[in-house]
Amino acid sequence: MKCESEQTFHCPGERQPISRAVHLARLAEFYHACRDCPQRDETSLLSARRAEQLSQVIRRRGRTSLFDNEGLAGIELNEITPEVARRAAIAWGATLLESGGADASHTVLLARDSRSVTAELVEAAAEGLKRLGRDVLEAGNVTAPALVALLAEQQAAGALMLGNATDRAASVTLRFWNAAGRPLSAGHGLDAVCAEFDFPSRRRARRFGAAQRIAEPASYVAQLAKSYHALRSLRIGLFTESRAARSLLNRLTEPVDCRFVAPDRDDADAPSKLEDWHASVWVDGDGETCRVWDETGQAVSPRAFFLLLARRILSMNAGATLLVEQEAEEDLDAAIERLGGRAIRSDSKRETMFTAMQRHGAVIGGGATGRFWFPTPLPCPDALEAITALVCELSLSDRRLSQHVTDAMLTRLP
Repeated sequence: MKCESEQTFHCPGERQPISRAVHLARLAEFYHACRDCPQRDETSLLSARRAEQLSQVIRRRGRTSLFDNEGLAGIELNEITPEVARRAAIAWGATLLESGGADASHTVLLARDSRSVTAELVEAAAEGLKRLGRDVLEAGNVTAPALVALLAEQQAAGALMLGNATDRAASVTLRFWNAAGRPLSAGHGLDAVCAEFDFPSRRRARRFGAAQRIAEPASYVAQLAKSYHALRSLRIGLFTESRAARSLLNRLTEPVDCRFVAPDRDDADAPSKLEDWHASVWVDGDGETCRVWDETGQAVSPRAFFLLLARRILSMNAGATLLVEQEAEEDLDAAIERLGGRAIRSDSKRETMFTAMQRHGAVIGGGATGRFWFPTPLPCPDALEAITALVCELSLSDRRLSQHVTDAMLTRLP
């Protein structure tokens, strides 16, 4: 058995272990990663005063489960390990078996972001699903909306994305969809996965599943590509860790003079310094959520961006229904009605938004979270489609984004 002096530690997001001395030194300096470290309670040799200060800093970060409202979330290598990914995949696969009929597909889709750690996690998840008798189609490094498009094309039993739906670089998230393309959220399918994860049923499969790779969905790319013509010579700063999102946007802009510019790392938190850009955007690792800054570096709120998108869409679809997230400001409903649309409120959980988009035939959803929902091929939040609409709107004239935002916000006034 290892003695205490030989114990090693893993700092969140770092592959190599660190010694107890380095671990304690980082705790003593309130190193930023310590807030998310499962080993942060190992504070022996720290002074009682310093240990209490550290406890106050990280107390609000305590969690009892890796499950959140939309799936699993945790720190790479520390919390979301290959074993956790395997168990989560098996738990999800088991719930699919229970909910599917005798004729249900045995095929599931797996996708990931571009990090090497998620490649390891996908391998573990695929192994667990194959042992459960599932055939696995590995989509590789794609965005979540592209994965949903594949799910619609392949008519698979479900899809699993291992990526990063947060703005924290060392995080890994697992997101699940069923055969209908419906996301699993708390209270809507995810609870069964959580229960199976904690108390596995130990079911045995009669067959060992197969695995193969599958290409990016051409229909999804083609749908976006329709908008990339006759665009202005725009320069848009693109902040994202998603290589899939960056690569696709670069391919889409090849026929036009519009360009998405990769920022220097030093500028990643200061788009306002980059005054030669027409706008700046941030996209999460899954390609679902985005944030926008105007040409001056001023942040564009999700409410303002939603109104800008709503005004554009309603100019082409008068009288259409728009889904407004429950947490959004109350004045959005009246603003949408003044633009000629119909506003319906919905809880912002992904499953609830999916269901409401289908039920009401909404043309777009959002308003509070930075997730902007679009209806085809299956309802999903798509940052790239929202950004595509932005560059199209900016290409209609030489007006600046800040002017577009001001006009959109004026619709809130009676």
